[in-house]
Amino acid sequence: MTIGTFSTFNLSNFQAEVLGKGLARVNRFEVIIPRPSIPLNQRSQQRGFNGAIVGGERIGTSKIPPQRISLLCEQAAFPLFNINVKPYRIYGTPYQRPVTSDYGGDGLPITFHVDREMTVKRFFEDWARFIINRDTFNVAFQQQYVVDMEIYQLDEFNRRSYGIKIVEAFPRSLNQMELNHNAQNQTHRLIVLFSYRKWMFINENPNKSLDLPSLETPQTRVDAVGETRVTTTTTPLGTTTEFQPLWYIMEIINGFT
Repeated sequence: MTIGTFSTFNLSNFQAEVLGKGLARVNRFEVIIPRPSIPLNQRSQQRGFNGAIVGGERIGTSKIPPQRISLLCEQAAFPLFNINVKPYRIYGTPYQRPVTSDYGGDGLPITFHVDREMTVKRFFEDWARFIINRDTFNVAFQQQYVVDMEIYQLDEFNRRSYGIKIVEAFPRSLNQMELNHNAQNQTHRLIVLFSYRKWMFINENPNKSLDLPSLETPQTRVDAVGETRVTTTTTPLGTTTEFQPLWYIMEIINGFT
């Protein structure tokens, strides 16, 4: 290619590419956060030097299923990947050479809607309190409190087009939640900052459709001879779990399906 020649960019080809294959939408995603292996429905029992049980802090006030955690997820992100470099030069102008890689494990914020009974907040508080006992300051075994989370990009047909696995993740911090008598029409948001070891790609068929549950709506009508007939209309709900993803619910509320 030289200066003065025609560019290979073609607006018609660009339009055909966008209209034909589409663009990834920010509001089409799914986050899967499994429960850790620790029993979050019992008291922690950590023994002191004399053998007596100390602490005993309750860590089991939440029994929320993972599907509801995914449902209430409002905002997430695909983590960064960074190649760290350093300048290198033998003669002439210095240039950059890679030395290490960084998976962004210092923190991945995920925002959740908070339900009326605060079970989402209780779940992550229980999880965090088990990691470090606030009475004894003992730290639990790593394999007990880490989980492998999954984040998926969904297309307009609700198929998983891209996915990553967050390896050995755990909640590191929960944001402060403000209370205000003047905020009558506002709801709580919980921002959980996760730490993790690394992330990796999930190798799945990009054209694999999700197993979508359906909603059966009975309809009653009277036929020509006066007999009552009941027919059922089956409508796909568009979700990967038994609960509706938040973006789908918001589109229904706003009148966009």
